[in-house]
Amino acid sequence: MTRTDAAYIAGLVDGEGSIGIFINRAPSRTNGAVVSRLKIGMCDEPLIQWLSTITNRGRLTNWRQKHTTWKPVFVVTWNGYAAAELIGEIRPFLRLKRPQADLLLEWIEISKSWQSKLGGAGRQDRKYPESVWDQAEALAVKMRLLNHRGTPVNTH
Repeated sequence: MTRTDAAYIAGLVDGEGSIGIFINRAPSRTNGAVVSRLKIGMCDEPLIQWLSTITNRGRLTNWRQKHTTWKPVFVVTWNGYAAAELIGEIRPFLRLKRPQADLLLEWIEISKSWQSKLGGAGRQDRKYPESVWDQAEALAVKMRLLNHRGTPVNTH
């Protein structure tokens, strides 16, 4: 990807994208998943396809609209390490969503560190200790506050 492409994608993320950390945790509080996600959605299908091609990753979907007069929305989604890799490339150009990008990258580093302690265990073997769950939940709360619509919320 060229610097120009990275800057353009950063502008799309700032304007049309979302960055999030989502927790799906079993009642046992040891099993579950923390999903980090970067998503861009818009009505321009060729542009969404280009994003998937130029980044060489990303899952393409489209959303059906509630009203027949609305145009369809096409979405490209990057999860986990793919999201982190793309954010690493576009981060210097992000203006509005750099704080969210930094939180996602922070979670990926925590996750990688813990996975290496588990011997590189796969997705199904994520049995985080309470301290890691606490970190994930704190990052997810900060992310929700940053992504909150309406009056800005101070996260410090």
